[in-house]
Amino acid sequence: MTRAFEFIRERATGIKKIIDLRDVFVFGGIAMMGYGLWMYKPWVAFAVCGAVIFRIGYGPFVVVKKS
Repeated sequence: MTRAFEFIRERATGIKKIIDLRDVFVFGGIAMMGYGLWMYKPWVAFAVCGAVIFRIGYGPFVVVKKS
């Protein structure tokens, strides 16, 4: 039984190192925005949340260096 608790503790510690509090706030905010938009029109919620998540994953726009 103690091996199971040790395993869970190790996994929880690893997850804490990966997930930052900012991630929780960002994706929690996107979820709340999506839920609010879902009550308005579901397709709007999918479009807006998809665009926001795409933009987060895409990162900064391409920057062209001047020679």
